[in-house]
Amino acid sequence: MRCDACGFVNPTSSKQCERCGESLLEHSALSEASQGVTRNTAPEPQAKLHSSPVQSERDASTTARAAQPNPVRTAAPALSVVQGYVSGFQERAETNLAKEQEHVWSFRVDVYDKSGDLVQRYPVEMRSQSLSGVLRDGDLVELDVSRRKNGVLTPKRIRNLSMGGADVGENWRRTLAKWVFFAVFALVGVFVIYEWVSPKDDRCFEQKSEVERLEWEAKSLRESQERGFRGLGQDRQGVQRELTKARQALKTCLGK
Repeated sequence: MRCDACGFVNPTSSKQCERCGESLLEHSALSEASQGVTRNTAPEPQAKLHSSPVQSERDASTTARAAQPNPVRTAAPALSVVQGYVSGFQERAETNLAKEQEHVWSFRVDVYDKSGDLVQRYPVEMRSQSLSGVLRDGDLVELDVSRRKNGVLTPKRIRNLSMGGADVGENWRRTLAKWVFFAVFALVGVFVIYEWVSPKDDRCFEQKSEVERLEWEAKSLRESQERGFRGLGQDRQGVQRELTKARQALKTCLGK
């Protein structure tokens, strides 16, 4: 039996509405007297019946929220430098593909909020042939989180704020010395290759120039002696001996 006051469908044997407490006998008698027949209508969905004051207030609140435009959520800007505490620090040595010994530091950097709750944990790995500085569990560090590989941060250097902001990581002085050594070695190699590949006449330029100078000097002394100048015999002989030595050096340089 349906209650005429709130529309709730009650069992047939009920005398009062189980929802609102209204008497079902009075409403049933009035309905029969006015219409002359007993209602036999199928129950309607409860969503379209009269609602209680509490339910009406909830529906109004839901409708008001649905009518409001959804606020646009802007993602927080990604930080490139963070500060956190070192944990799980481990140090080991490995051999890379070039069969060079490398030092490897692996640890985590835990970032906490002002309440002391852990908000982010970054896995970190630093590797180089020379790592310098002091790093321990519990140290407050600052590092760049933009360098990463397979989800692991790979910074070259970090700042240990617990040690007064000292840089920790790859020793740039040793790295610079290594690259300078390689550069000098490469230049020497290029020079040696050039000497072997370049024409022999270019490599014997000094000897050739010396021979040409002595030949010109010997020719000048001979012409002067033919014109009647005296006392040039010894000079001419000395130049001739030097010319012979220079020609021999030139032949040696040319490999003849």
